[in-house]
Amino acid sequence: MGELGTIGATPCVVNAVIDALARAGTPADRAQAMQMPLVPETVWRTLHGA
Repeated sequence: MGELGTIGATPCVVNAVIDALARAGTPADRAQAMQMPLVPETVWRTLHGA
């Protein structure tokens, strides 16, 4: 089994964060540019346009 059960979790979390940013009014190009790792500072800066 190994990591088979967890391999899909990371893309799901990234997509959820991108969706939340888009719904919060973040321009789509900035939201789509999110890369791993999604640390709080990166999410905050993207959300606030920094």
